[in-house]
Amino acid sequence: MDFLPLTRTDDLGWHSLRDEIAPWIGERAVTLFSYAISHEYGSAVTTRYFREILNSAGDDPDHPQVTETEQLIIDWGRLIVRSPRDIPDAFYTRLEAAFTPERRLALLSFAARVVAINLVNTVGRIPADG
Repeated sequence: MDFLPLTRTDDLGWHSLRDEIAPWIGERAVTLFSYAISHEYGSAVTTRYFREILNSAGDDPDHPQVTETEQLIIDWGRLIVRSPRDIPDAFYTRLEAAFTPERRLALLSFAARVVAINLVNTVGRIPADG
C-alpha cells in the first residue's frame, strides 16, 4: 500500500498487522478481507488496489472461490463497515469458533487500519487513477 501519497501506512500499522495475520489466514485471505472492507466502504483507491492483486493472482474479485474461513472474514469485513453496531450474536459465535480471542483482536485491529486508510483516501480525495 505504498501508493498512498497522503498516508504513511507503516504509521498506521498496516504492514506489521498484515505480517502478523498472514501466517495463519494466508496472504490471499488478507487481500480478500482488505478488498471486502474497501469495497463495502466505497473507496475507489483501495478497492482498485486489492482488486488488481486478486486479478493478478487469477482470482475473480466479484465471485471468488473461497474457503469457509475466507468467507467468514469477508463477511466480517463487510459487516464491520456496513453495520458495526448490529453484527448479530450468531455471527460472533461463528467468529469465536474459528478464531481465538487474540486472533479476533488482531483481525479487528487490521480491519480498523484498512478502514482508516479508506477514510484518509476519501477525505483526502486521493484519485483512484494514481
